[in-house]
Amino acid sequence: MRLVVFTVLLSFVFVGCKSKKEIGNSSNANTQIEVSPTEENAMAIAPMDYHKASLAGIRRTYCFGTCPVYSMYLLKDFTLVYEGKKNVEKIGKYMAKASQEDYEQLLAFAEEVNYFGLEDSYVAEVSDLPTTYTTLVREGERKTIVNLFMAPDQLTEFEAFFDNLFMEKEWQEVDEF
Repeated sequence: MRLVVFTVLLSFVFVGCKSKKEIGNSSNANTQIEVSPTEENAMAIAPMDYHKASLAGIRRTYCFGTCPVYSMYLLKDFTLVYEGKKNVEKIGKYMAKASQEDYEQLLAFAEEVNYFGLEDSYVAEVSDLPTTYTTLVREGERKTIVNLFMAPDQLTEFEAFFDNLFMEKEWQEVDEF
């Protein structure tokens, strides 16, 4: 009986997990992804939906608890755009001004922690964990890393440095980016 119940539940998981989801509505975003189980990974992780004009970005996703959910991008003109969704001080869309020096500090720290030498993803079959996406452009090349679980300390240090470098800017709430 247990085997029958387990088999039925397992079939619902594989049928129920496949979905298509909108992740952006601008011409700068991927508009649709497919999330479905695979043999190697119980659920595919969506690619980072970064603004194409960004030099750097961080996005933190939902969990079943009180994880901060937001995205923040540094654009080529050193404008910062931020969208807070849940469990953060600023909910909504905001803009701030950064500088060339801020970007250079971020690049220097990335070099210090070997950001560009890290794997592209740290993913495991676990549930209820937020995913952190980071992206950074150096000399015209973009590196994006997915951090779901068991990333090296230098990646989490980079994520914290990114947040600390830009969160204290003078943010202005806006309706649209």
